Amino acid sequence: MRRDLWGKGIATEAVQACGYAFDRLDLDRLIALIHSENIASRRLAEKNGMTLMKLIQHRMGTRCLYVIERKRRIPSTEEHAKQPYL
Repeated sequence: MRRDLWGKGIATEAVQACGYAFDRLDLDRLIALIHSENIASRRLAEKNGMTLMKLIQHRMGTRCLYVIERKRRIPSTEEHAKQPYL
């Protein structure tokens, strides 16, 4: 994502779409390529269960490859609210 778009909430919306990708599209894995300097997006990815797999040298700079598997996904607030109390 271009630097001028950082801090606009786009990454937050992308994280919210993960549930759709897993539940509706039946995907097993999602990846994110994040600028290494974009600390806020990296924290957001990690907070939502993504794991840094490796650094990639791109022609435009270093990128962080984050991955999340279906089994590691953190349930959304709505999904969590639907689960019965134990």
